Amino acid sequence: MAARYQVSVRTVDYWCEDGTIPFYKRGAVVRFHPEECDVALRAFRRKSRWEPSGDDEENGI
Repeated sequence: MAARYQVSVRTVDYWCEDGTIPFYKRGAVVRFHPEECDVALRAFRRKSRWEPSGDDEENGI
């Protein structure tokens, strides 16, 4: 998962501890469903200032 999201292994550990990403644990083995993690992390996505927000169309600009 760390390679998939380009973060450290410790960051993935923190995400698991605080419930940011879902995981399955049996004994010492931890498993992830990548699609479930993608959905969970989308909730934290922020748009960059260069991405259109769609507000211009609503305001008639």
